[in-house]
Amino acid sequence: MDKEEILRQEAIRLSLQGHSVLAISKELERSRQWVYKWLCHYKQSTDNLWYKSQSNVPKHVVKKTPDTIEQTVVEIRKHLSNNAYSQKGAISILYEFERLGITPPSLATINRILKRNNLIGQNSCKHFKTKEYPTYFFNVQQMDLIGPKYIKGGFKFYFYCIIDTLTHHAGVYPIRTKSTLDIAPCLIDFWKNYGMPDFLQMDNELSFKGSNRHPRGLVTLLRVAISNKVTPIFIPPAEPWRNGIIEKFNDNEQKHFFILKHFYHLKK
Repeated sequence: MDKEEILRQEAIRLSLQGHSVLAISKELERSRQWVYKWLCHYKQSTDNLWYKSQSNVPKHVVKKTPDTIEQTVVEIRKHLSNNAYSQKGAISILYEFERLGITPPSLATINRILKRNNLIGQNSCKHFKTKEYPTYFFNVQQMDLIGPKYIKGGFKFYFYCIIDTLTHHAGVYPIRTKSTLDIAPCLIDFWKNYGMPDFLQMDNELSFKGSNRHPRGLVTLLRVAISNKVTPIFIPPAEPWRNGIIEKFNDNEQKHFFILKHFYHLKK
């Protein structure tokens, strides 16, 4: 029995002894409304558990999601999770509903269903950390994206970062979107000013590797690299330490630059 339940019983005991509501409220340091509430509970109760707290969960849900919709959301999520090249978030599930010709629930409802079924944060594609990966190669540049960042007023932008792993000569380019068409000119500019590498190393950002739906298609960025005889290298999924130099550079850049500086406009 917790403290509140003891106070409720004490309030009734004092009332039965003839104490007024005002005296009880002062004695127990509770409001008069509180005393009246539990007196009413005591008088209307048919058992001896009147002092117990009752659940605040609504007894009737006015707009409950139909079970068929909930089951469909769960099945779509599991189907997408089993596909190594599919996104599996609420927006992807929404698109699947539309593709199947079914009226979809809202994104908030889909997220609630995923949470209710313990499907948030699950990743059925397990990545083992013992994959073979080339570690002894030279003349490498690593690249990555930082963002989104925001200019005062709500304007969104990104930073494209590239660094030479030997000299640590780096380039940082503000871009409006993370589209490969915005990234490619920055890459070309860096190569013109610094020089081209033998290998260009990157993570599995969609802007770098292309569409999950068409994994064998070459985006503009890869075409630029290959046409200049630069070999693209993608690090294994979920292993960011493979790109350790650029990741450390990005970390220092955000700590010592972004935190101290406010952006009011975008300059190329």
